Amino acid sequence: MRLSRTLMAWLLVASSPAWGSDTIKCASNGHRDVTITLHVRMPGIGSYVDCLHGDFIVDLTPCAPNGGFGLSAPTGAGDLVEVTQSWQQAADHMGGVVGHFISADEVYFSTNYGGDFPDLKTSDTTWAFIIQDQVNFRPLHDLSGPARLWRLGKPDIDYLCKHLPRL
Repeated sequence: MRLSRTLMAWLLVASSPAWGSDTIKCASNGHRDVTITLHVRMPGIGSYVDCLHGDFIVDLTPCAPNGGFGLSAPTGAGDLVEVTQSWQQAADHMGGVVGHFISADEVYFSTNYGGDFPDLKTSDTTWAFIIQDQVNFRPLHDLSGPARLWRLGKPDIDYLCKHLPRL
């Protein structure tokens, strides 16, 4: 019995998305932190993705490959069902869609719902989180810097992000 508990605990830790991944922690006064985990292997997807974690995220799994899109199930918990590099495939998807890229001066996540459903475009389903020096437009130093959360119809929230090295 003891061996099986140890094995179960090890499997839980090893399957955790943050295990062995780089992390970016973003803080804002009066708001919960936002965390980004980089280069996460998603079970069942078969590729590496970057994921955003925050309390403003609903009805989708906000993970996508760098330069691509994460497609979430249109019903239920919004599990990640596929990743793609094709904007056409993302536009045709009927569930949640997360677009993402990292460049020398920006870390970018945005979401929307594919398909032609204008009533689904609310402040809960339409947002962008961008780490970028929007004042001086300097390159990001080690994926750290100022960030902004934009949500449809709501005030922007500013964050300060810090890259935490691999565990």
